[in-house]
This record gives sequence, C-alpha cells and structure tokens, in this order.
Amino acid sequence: MTNDAWARLLLLHFARYPNSTLQDFCKLLFQSVFGPGHLIRQPEESASRIRSEIRRAAPFSHLYDPIGNGLSRVHLGALPSNFSPETVNRVFTATAAQCNGSKVELEAGRDALLALCKEGLLPFSPHAVERAWTVWQKAGYPPVHHSDAYRTAYAPSYRVVWVQFPRYLPLFSAIEQILAQQGRCTVAIDGGSGAGKSTLALQLQQIYSCTALHMDDFFLPAARKTKQRLETPGGNVDWERFLLEVGPALLQNAPVPYRRFDCKRQLLQPIEYLPVAPLTVVEGSYSLHPKLRHLYDITVFLTLSKQTQKARIEARSGSMLTQFLHEWIPLEQAYCAAFSLKENSTFCFSAEDEC
Repeated sequence: MTNDAWARLLLLHFARYPNSTLQDFCKLLFQSVFGPGHLIRQPEESASRIRSEIRRAAPFSHLYDPIGNGLSRVHLGALPSNFSPETVNRVFTATAAQCNGSKVELEAGRDALLALCKEGLLPFSPHAVERAWTVWQKAGYPPVHHSDAYRTAYAPSYRVVWVQFPRYLPLFSAIEQILAQQGRCTVAIDGGSGAGKSTLALQLQQIYSCTALHMDDFFLPAARKTKQRLETPGGNVDWERFLLEVGPALLQNAPVPYRRFDCKRQLLQPIEYLPVAPLTVVEGSYSLHPKLRHLYDITVFLTLSKQTQKARIEARSGSMLTQFLHEWIPLEQAYCAAFSLKENSTFCFSAEDEC
C-alpha cells in the first residue's frame, strides 16, 4: 500500500478504537500484510473455534473493518444468526491461502505509523515506536495478540477475510440455505465487462471447491455472427450449444460435458467432463440469457459505472479498449436492458459499493 493508504487505515482504526495501544497497531499492520494464516492449524479445528466464538460473541456495532491489502476483519457478533460458521471458516482458510505479504511491506506500514506519531496524530512517542519495533524485528516479527486494554474495551471476536466477503454476505447466505435444503446449488453470474464476474467465480471456487463454467467458452463462431443474429439481444453467445450440452447435466446433477471454444482459431476443443460438485457456478456475459435461466437456483448481476469500466478494461486489455467500447459493450448493454437483468436477478451488486 502507499504511505497515504497506510495513514488512512491507521487513522480510521484509531478513530474507531481509541483505546488501542501500540501493540494493537502492530497487530493491525501484521494482519494487513500477512493475513490470518498464522491462526490456522487444521480447518476442522478452526471451524470448531469459530462455532464456539459465534455462540459467545457479544453483539457488535458493525460487521467489518477494512484493514488494507484487500482484507477486512469480520466481526462474528455482527453476523446474521442463521449464517453458517462453516462458510466463515471456508472464507477464512481460503483467505489465508492467498496471503503472501513481506517484511518490506510490514516495514512500510511502520514508516507510516512513525510519521503519524511524529505529527502528533497518534498518541505514541516516535521513540517508543522505534524501541518496540526493534524488539519485534529481532524476534522475527511473530504474530501479535491484542492488548488487555483493547480486549477490555472492545471484546474482539473476528476473523480476517478478503474484503469482498461482507459485500457478498447475502449471496453466501442464500447458497448455504439452498445447499442445506437440496444438497446442490447452481449460481449464474452476469454483468458488464470488468464488473468482477470472473473474480467472484474464482472466490467461490476457492471457498467451496465448486465447478466453474465460463460463458467465454461459448462465444458464437464467426460464421454465425450475422447482422440479424447480433441485432438479437443476447445473440453474441452460443446459448443453443450451452443449453444442449451443459443444460441436461446441470439439471441432472451429472458430470458436465464441456467443450471450450477457441476464439482465435475458431475451433471447439476436445470434450472434457467437469466433476459434479455441491456448488456449480456459471459466470460471464450472457449467462443469464432467458433460454438458460431455468438452469439456475441463484442469479447474480454485477454492475459498474462507465468510468470504472473503462479504467478496468484499459488496465486489463489496453490494446482492445476500442473494440470493447464500440462493439462488445454496446451488445452487452442492449442484452441487459432487453431482459431487465438488474431487476430480474436474485442479487445485484455494484462495483461502486466495494468495501
């Protein structure tokens, strides 16, 4: 993170938790850089601890605190009463597996802490910070516990998870409910280019070990991209092949016969069978085509502003920005508007509401 980002984080936490000691700020920096991995020995043991803590946790004023680097502390006392501890644990352990911070980054956080102390914006002397840090550094930066003062004032009971977890909490709750009722669930994720469809699908894979299908593998062959076809909302995808090949397997909870379409060579790849899993995710533009909606238990639509969309596409596929702006995005917009996807989806999340 930048110095400004570190400073914002440290000041936010001081404003929310003014009884924090220097020890608590070291813990905050450690978690922001290294995540929660040091707490996980065995997933089963971790889940048991979460179940126990949720039962004991006092109600908390807010659900989460961002701690930088794409992470947040989610307070167990603020979780919905029907939310599964097992899902919290899955997110917790998946987050831990992704964290790979460095001592260099940790020491950048120290520099920001020192600067704020020198400005008098935090109530610690720079000398005390440097002395405490030297001791911690010589010990090899072991994990830090909250101070007694912090525990007395705030009774912390939380887990460090990826920052989007609180945002998607309603989706997780719905998945858990359907899995409990019928043992399997199929989720479709649609939305504009750059809205985060693939990212959300990947996160669901990491949490649930689910099977993921990508609508990019079902783009329409060039030979079928007639003017009439492309003028039909949702016509830019081979929904017919998806319905014929994938649809029956989804409805029957069977291995999915999957053929990826190579856009560059305009060829179908050899068939592979994707395994059956309790959760199956279908992601990508046009996945909520009306001809396919009956295949899903939950539908998710992701939105974003024009400014955010342009910035993300330019960062990801700069040389193709013009084609996105003048060809693919107008087709997506016409399709979304024609079928009122935002209004007709189980959940709608905006990139502008990110935690």
